[in-house]
Amino acid sequence: MYKFKKPQSPTVLDHSGHCLYTDGSFLRSPNDKNTTFGAWAFIHLKDDEVLMQNAQPVFNTTSQRMELEAIVQGLSYLKNKYLLSDTSELNKSSVIKIYSDSMYCKHCVNSCLSWKRQGWKKWDESDVKNVDLLKRLLEVMYDANDKPLFKVKHIWVLSHTGIKYNEQCDELARGIAERMRSGKIQNPVVQI
Repeated sequence: MYKFKKPQSPTVLDHSGHCLYTDGSFLRSPNDKNTTFGAWAFIHLKDDEVLMQNAQPVFNTTSQRMELEAIVQGLSYLKNKYLLSDTSELNKSSVIKIYSDSMYCKHCVNSCLSWKRQGWKKWDESDVKNVDLLKRLLEVMYDANDKPLFKVKHIWVLSHTGIKYNEQCDELARGIAERMRSGKIQNPVVQI
């Protein structure tokens, strides 16, 4: 049987060009185990300068959905700001580096097009989860003919190890999820 070996987190991080740090947070209600509070966050850097930070709360969600939503939101932002705008700063040869502590997201980014072509089934014929988010991920990464709009390089980083922007993303997402759980945020997005 094949044993999966977790990759090593990179020690030198390349922030040249466009980079996204993404993270999701997920908390359960202390009073009702079926009620969950989540949030996603992304930080956009270009050449090591922070250009944008964004985060949003989501009610009744999962950890994996929040991790994936952060990537979808970050890539949507970049697509709208740099690909569809007059600047046309992004193109097919552009590389966007995504730094995330989610191996699930790395797998989704690398596999979503093949899953689509296989009818949203994995190699073992089991159903792919979170298809709605994966379809949105495809929409921001590919054109209508499944040709890439830009290149995406997903770089997995180990969480809670002092990586500056990963820690900041975690703080953004967790802070919003905690404020929502404490009742300080009243009208989050609802996902069921």
